[in-house]
This record gives sequence, C-alpha cells and structure tokens, in this order.
Amino acid sequence: MKQKIKEALLLKINHLQSQGSWDGIDIPEFSVERPKDYTHGDYTVNLGFILAKALDRSPVEIGNEIVSELNIKDIQEINVIGGYINFTVTDKHRATILERILREGQRYGSTQLFDQQRVIVEHTSPNLFKPFHIGHLVNNTVGESIVRMVQAAGGDVVTLSYPSDMSLGIAKAVWAASDARDTLLDDTKSVYEKMQFLGECYVRGTASYDADTEAQKEIRTINQSIYAGEKNDLTQLYIVGKDLSLTYLKEMTASLGSTFDNFIFESEAGEVGRKIVQENTGEVFESSEGAIIYRGEQEGLHSRVFLNSEGLPTYEAKDIGLLALKFAQYTPDQSVIVTDMEQGEYYKVVLAAAGKINNDWQSKTRHITHGRLQFSGMKISSRLGNVPLAEDVIETVTKKIHQKANESEHTREITDETISAVAIGAIKFAILKVSLGKNIIFDAAEALSFEGDSGPYLQYTYARTVSLSLKAEQKGISADTRYLEDMQETVYILGLFPEILETSVVECSPHHLAGYLLQLAHAYNSYYSARKILDESSDHSNARLGLTIAVGHTIKNGLNILGIDVPDTM
Repeated sequence: MKQKIKEALLLKINHLQSQGSWDGIDIPEFSVERPKDYTHGDYTVNLGFILAKALDRSPVEIGNEIVSELNIKDIQEINVIGGYINFTVTDKHRATILERILREGQRYGSTQLFDQQRVIVEHTSPNLFKPFHIGHLVNNTVGESIVRMVQAAGGDVVTLSYPSDMSLGIAKAVWAASDARDTLLDDTKSVYEKMQFLGECYVRGTASYDADTEAQKEIRTINQSIYAGEKNDLTQLYIVGKDLSLTYLKEMTASLGSTFDNFIFESEAGEVGRKIVQENTGEVFESSEGAIIYRGEQEGLHSRVFLNSEGLPTYEAKDIGLLALKFAQYTPDQSVIVTDMEQGEYYKVVLAAAGKINNDWQSKTRHITHGRLQFSGMKISSRLGNVPLAEDVIETVTKKIHQKANESEHTREITDETISAVAIGAIKFAILKVSLGKNIIFDAAEALSFEGDSGPYLQYTYARTVSLSLKAEQKGISADTRYLEDMQETVYILGLFPEILETSVVECSPHHLAGYLLQLAHAYNSYYSARKILDESSDHSNARLGLTIAVGHTIKNGLNILGIDVPDTM
C-alpha cells in the first residue's frame, strides 16, 4: 500500500509539472509513513511541508492541489491536515489484514530482510568459575531477542558465546579451591551448589591475593601454569572447574530459552590475537615501555595495551583473535556483539585497530550495548558479594508470582511451568521494554502487574484470546472478517506488526517491539471491555472472534521473538 500511494503521488506531481504550474520544481524525496494517531488515517505524507519553500505557497494549499481528483485503489478517504496528506483504507482492504494474520498464524510478521545473509550474534560471555549474575541475565535477554529478531527476518543466525576461561581471577578461584577440591568432585552436590562453592572460592582467593604476598605469588604461578598448559594437580582442578562452569552455563541459558551454536574461549582467541598483534607491530601497533599498544588518540580515541610487558595478550588482543576466528570460520555478512554499555569506548578502540588489519572485521561488526538492572520495591538477597545472582532474582520473582496465584480463585489451574514462564517473562519484558543503553529499573509492582505495562499483562491478554477461541468453538462460532464495525484502531495496530519488527531488526532494538505489543494489548483490551465478543445473536461475533484470534497470534509471535514463553492459560 505504501508503494501504491507513493506511485500515485509521483504520477500526480508529474501531471502538475506537465501542466506548467509546477514547472521547474524537482520531484522531492519523500516517504509514506504511518501516523502515530490512527484517527488521522492509515498512511500519511508530509509533501505540503516539503514543497512549501520551493513553490512559495502554504502547505495546505499544496496538499489540496495534490489530492484533487486523486484516486487510489483500496483508499477510501484522502484529507489534508496542515501539510500532511492522510490516507484511510477501505474496510475491504482492512479485512485483508485480518485475513492475512488468520492465514499465516505464527508466521505473521516474518520478513525476508536478512534473506541469504549470515549473521553472527555473540552474547552471554561470562567469566567461568563464577555464578551467573544479573548482568549475564540482562545480556542473555537482549542477545536472545536479537537472535530471534534476525531469524524472523530470514537471517541465517550463528549464536556464539565467548567465555573467559583463563584469567588471574580464575587462578584465584583455583588457588582457594585447592584445599577443598573434594567439593567439586562430590557427586551428591548439584551443579548449582558446586558453582556456589567456586564463587565463594573466587571471593576468598581475591581477598587473599590482596592481603597476602605469599598467596599472591602462588596465584600468579597457577595463572602462568594454566596459560602454559602445564599438567599438575592444580591445572587438573582447573579443568574440572572449567567443565563444571560450562555445564552450568548451558543449563542456565537453556532455562532462559537460549542455546549456542558454538563456544569460542579466551584461551583459543588469546594465542591467535597475540600472533596477529606481533605480526602487525610497527604498522598498526607500537612498542611502549615493554608493552605493545594501539595509539587511539590519532582517531579521537584513547590508547590501549594489546600485549603486556610479559608478552601476554590482554583482553584487547584476545578480541582481535576472536574476530579473526569468527570471520574465518563463518564468513558473516554481519557480526553483532552484545555487551554492557560500560564497554562502549573499549570496543571503539578494538574495532579501530581491527579495521586496519582487516576492513571486514570493523565494517561488518556491530557493537550493541545495554544498560544495567536495578531493583525498586523488591529486595534481592545476594548470596555472593554485592551482585545478585540470576537464580536469586528468578527465585524472588517466582515467589511473588506464587503469592499472587495463591490469592486467585483459579490457583489449581496454574502449573509450576506457567508460573516459571510468567516469572521469567516479567523479568525479560522489564529489560526489553527499555531503550538499549539506558539503565533498567525493575519495579516489582509494575513488572508483575496483570493490568499494566508488563510481560504478565501481555501473557494474560494472550491467554484471554485462547479462552475466547475455545468458548467460540464450543458455541459453534467461527471467525471471519465481515462486519468489522468499530475495530479500526485494533486492526490498524495489527497491520503495523511487520513494519515494527523490521524497525526493531534494523536497529537491533527490541524495545520497539515490546512497546508495540503493549499498544496492541491496550487497544484490544479496551475493545473487549466495551462489548461482548461472543454474542450468538449478533452478526458481529464472527468478526470479533477473527480480531481476537489475530490479536492472539500477533502477541504470541511478538513475545516469542522477544524470547518470552506464552502460556495458553493464566
């Protein structure tokens, strides 16, 4: 429809030019947009404003001249407001939107924007030997939503995790665990309990490293042994801890609905990065006080060390090695890296250096950052340090959902699986509805509300559409698209879904999709509260049911793309 409107407008402008009244006026660049307020029409163009200066006439006068005798198939009304030309589609065309959704079902909204393109999405890259904390939870939520958005746009997605498996911090944990290694080998303890133990070892090892010079010396020796690949009791303990950490990481991400095609470890990338830096020293990098650095000041950035004075690769060199490994193995059209916003300046330097070695590494890499999660109205007791663990957050929210369930008369119908989906959905949606780069405030009352701008509210709206569909089946009412009556607002919003999804994909910003789903749910629930959907005595029940099913499909599709499960009953 956008294309049809644009072609009709271009023909009209050409006609006005041929008549001489617009002679010498270049055809302006313009686009057909969707108005924010559906009462202004289904489509809008601001041609009046664009041409006002060139024609030295008022935007309204220009708009009226353009729309005079302008006829477009499936457009019922054209009007001019200010410098905007607004177009309203016919009910017949509006019905095709519902027909398409009912026909496509869970495929509705999918596009081919990334067809034939391979996209790497790298996210959830924690330090091993440490439990999964809220920062990882945010990163996984954002990363998984980007994975699913690109898949919905037809992209061939490769999901990667880049865990840190070698570091001084890990050596600290191994040192502290050496006196209680039986804990890691105890088959009666769960993976979670063992990871709690490793986390405690990390805290103890860090404290000892800072306070005890002898402990510091021993930890540095362990670190060098791990880097060198030596075989002894402590490096064997390191291997046990690494395998345990990886199992834990897979279990945690699977519980959040995430899987990975591959893991590339820092230990792999480090050696590759070191060689690349050494080979490019003198051209891209330079020596400075025994280290190898990249001088970012020449590009308005800052300098960073890529090889330290001991010749070991820093995080920067490891990321250069990671880029080389990713591009060699997968030859992507685009590579997306999702991190905390604190790493913004860091990646500018790394990618600037990488681009001088291989232009693709910089030009095809996109760094997406997210904010940090804070809590309001809910206390999370952290079992390790001062950063709440993901399990702690999920457990606290789950308890609150249980409490709500116990206050409901339908408690017996709510399964543990549903409660888990609602709890995780509440957390994820609170994260995803916020613009990337902004910090996230998890307000318990808002995030867990079944009537506000929350994940549970959307899940509940979907469950309502399922319930109505089942009741309609029992009553023998079938869906159709006749008698659309006063459902224009909801149908208008339904039709926006493919465009909103495309915007979300292009910008790698799931908050557009999250906001859209709330808009759709609000419109439908207002419609629902004002009339009886299933009324056998009304000719409108079939269309109302069609609208209900279409809303259900769209909400479920949108939430699934965001990585949020949608229970059929609530």
